[in-house]
Amino acid sequence: MFAVPEPKKPFVYDEWCREIDQHPAFMTVLEPDKNGEFSEAIQALQALKYEDDELEDRRAVAEKHKLDGNKHYKYKKYHWAINRYTDGINQRCTDRSLNSVLYANRAAAQKRIGNIGSAFRDCFFARKFNPDNMKVST
Repeated sequence: MFAVPEPKKPFVYDEWCREIDQHPAFMTVLEPDKNGEFSEAIQALQALKYEDDELEDRRAVAEKHKLDGNKHYKYKKYHWAINRYTDGINQRCTDRSLNSVLYANRAAAQKRIGNIGSAFRDCFFARKFNPDNMKVST
């Protein structure tokens, strides 16, 4: 007639800390799995962060990607920085100056990992969007 309640599991602080450290909302370091991909929970949070709704235009989203790329570049995570800059470029915003910066920043990251051809191509596009961008010339 009556359901027997399950006994409560005792609280173990170390186990709780491990669970919290693995939760995407509390992670301090993003670590991809052995295939270089993030967990579904992390991907879902990234999708929410970059969701393009009515209040946010493409330029704002591209700017967010640029800032994230800059953060990854600062910590020498060049592949991640390239991915963020590429995501910003893919927004196809109408701000030519921002597009120039995205291409220039991606070129710098490409150069850091030895992709000289890709870096040169990105410099070309950066100058195409903004011929006055002197950072690209150096």
